[in-house]
Parts: sequence; structure tokens; C-alpha cells
Amino acid sequence: SIKVDPYYKLAREGDLALTSLGGQFRKGEELFQSQLAEKIPGIKYFVKATRRAYEGFANKYRFDIFKSLVDNAKNTGDFNDPRFLKNAGEFVNTITGRGSLGKFEKQAGVLSTTLFSPRLLASRIQLMNPQFYLKLQPMVRKEAIKSLIAFIAGTTTILGAAKLAGADVGTDMTNSDFAKIKVGNTRIDIMGGFQQPLVLLARILTGKMTSSTTGKEMILGEGYKSATRFDIALRFFESKEAPVISFFTSLAKGQTAIGQPFNIPVEVLNRLTPMFIGDLYDLYKEGGLSALPLGIPAFFGTGAQTYGKQIPNLETTPTGKPTIKLKPIPGLS
Repeated sequence: SIKVDPYYKLAREGDLALTSLGGQFRKGEELFQSQLAEKIPGIKYFVKATRRAYEGFANKYRFDIFKSLVDNAKNTGDFNDPRFLKNAGEFVNTITGRGSLGKFEKQAGVLSTTLFSPRLLASRIQLMNPQFYLKLQPMVRKEAIKSLIAFIAGTTTILGAAKLAGADVGTDMTNSDFAKIKVGNTRIDIMGGFQQPLVLLARILTGKMTSSTTGKEMILGEGYKSATRFDIALRFFESKEAPVISFFTSLAKGQTAIGQPFNIPVEVLNRLTPMFIGDLYDLYKEGGLSALPLGIPAFFGTGAQTYGKQIPNLETTPTGKPTIKLKPIPGLS
């Protein structure tokens, strides 16, 4: 239906991202770059159907927004501006998570196997950059700013409502709980990929970092073996690594991203288990069946993490003496 639409040619001229099934990395949606799961007996048909549904919806969503922009531009006369189509396509791609990789565009396939959703990360950074808006064609810029204001208003409204309902809402930008809805030890992130870059930027600019579990504020680079700005930037990009790359990174370090001993079977299972299933298990361990409804937002795409509760574990020191260490509650794997 998109290909026979009169606006299809205009979408192509504007480089609108219309992804398709196939083997080329840069033509598919980032969440379905690998086709290995489509070869697993029993579930391969469901995986392929999910991929088709996701890409079909994403294409329809982008195309409809693009058509709306073109219709508005024809009414205002902006359609005749030679910059309009390209800027309209770039804007729609960016707000739907298909950010431009710039000079690394030809290496999109390699980046997608190294980082988890590099285009999504690029789009969030671009939408936080004032320069992105300044270079847009005037009418497209107006729509971009309207979208930004609507996003901020919607996010603050939801966070405010959650606060009034009794949940904790993070307000410290140097804390990883910033702008998250916290119920017990469960954090719900509704910002769709904007929260982490904002926290990183705040930490780098202020030189401070606040623990999300203890609330203790740390000065970067101060004290013995304290984290530096370079450390937190490196940690940020490590958290964005693709599953296979993060496996070998943790294997080389001998510990996980949260500092726990690296266990190969557990880490392999972690990367094969759908994150939503792992989130539900963590919620159940935290609060039983009554806590499972908190997994509903995660099912619809928000980030959900449950951590902070620790249990005592009897261990032995290298010299053979018994000792008790606090460890996080084990996950599903």
C-alpha cells in the first residue's frame, strides 16, 4: 500500500527510512538485525511474524507522519523549498529512532553488531542537540520543536501523576534514577532512551555521581580508585554494547557490568532470555504475584529494572576464613 501511494516517490526523495525484510543489516529495523532466531525450530515462525509486524507498523507510522508534513507544507508553500523533503525525511527518521550515523553510515552493519541499536542512540543525542533544530527547514523545525515540547509536557505529566499517586520520582540528574518512577526497588523508565544520555551529561558537567541504591554522592576523580569522567563515559558505552560484544567484554574483565563474578552459563542464558521475561521474574522475587502488574509498562516498551535488595552470602576469604558478603538477589538465569 505504501509503494502504490502517490507520496511514495516523495518519501524516497526525502530518504525516509522504509525498512524491509532481508539480509542487509542497514535495511532492517535494529531490534531484528540478527536472523538467527528465525532458524530455531518451533519459534521461528513467531519470530518472523513479530519482525514483519514490527517493521510493517514502523514503516506505516513513518510514512503517515511524512505524508502529514507534506500536506501541511503544500498548504503553507514550504513544499517548494528545495530543503523540505530531505529535512522532513531526516526529522521523521530521527523522532522514530532511525538517527543518522553521519560518516559511519556505511558501517551501519558493523555498528549494529557492536552496539545495541546505534541508530536509536544517535537519534536521542541528535534530538538533544540544539544544532539539529537550527539546521532544519523552517516549517520542519517548527514541527520538530512542537514534538519536543509535547514530549517534555507528556513526560512531566506522567511523572507528576506518579508522584501524586505515591511513587518516588528521581529529581537528581546525577543519579541513574533520575526521571524514573520508583516503586519499591523497581524502576520504570518512560523516557524512551533519553534518560541515560541526560544522566551521563549531568555527571560529566558537574563532576558528581550519586548512587541509586545508597544515595551517596561521589566526586569524580577524588579519592583512591574513584571513578573519573572517562570511567563513567566508558561505562555508558559498555552498557550500550550488543549482547555478544558485552559477553566478551565481561569475560575479559572477569566480572559483570554490576561488578559480580562472571559466570559463563549464566551470562549465556542472560543473553538468550527475553528481557521482559527476566523483568517479570525479578518483580516476582521482589514482591510476589502482587508486584507483577508493574511489568505491564515493560511489555509496552518502557524500561523496567528491579535491583537494590541484597541478601547475605557466606563465603570464604583467600586465607580460608569465613566471611559474609552482601549480594544482589539472583536473576532468572
